[in-house]
Amino acid sequence: PLNVSYFSPLKRVYSYKVESLIRNYINYITKLELLLAFKIAFNRSFTLTNICIAF
Repeated sequence: PLNVSYFSPLKRVYSYKVESLIRNYINYITKLELLLAFKIAFNRSFTLTNICIAF
């Protein structure tokens, strides 16, 4: 299922990226930085391997 093979890695990578932003920029995180973190997480989790595992 997609919730295990795709969304779980997406959640894990996105959480890691946001936590690193919080550690580096304690006062303020912009929407652009959050979107960039999501883009990185999306690209790392949306792989052919993860898609094949889902089916």
